[in-house]
Amino acid sequence: MQTAFPEAMVVGYEDLIGAMKNDPEDRHVLAAAVRCGAHAIVSDNKKHFPRKALEPYRLDCVTAK
Repeated sequence: MQTAFPEAMVVGYEDLIGAMKNDPEDRHVLAAAVRCGAHAIVSDNKKHFPRKALEPYRLDCVTAK
């Protein structure tokens, strides 16, 4: 990914992981989304990104389907 799409890399999100309130296995994903100012997370695993965990960051979780 670094070679093909380097502008998609998010750095400096690690310090936010502990504050995320979603599923522990996907807290790094939410932290990266918050750090880069994303508007949405695209995931078919919506149960790991409940609305209550996303609302403080004005994020939505949408599926690819």
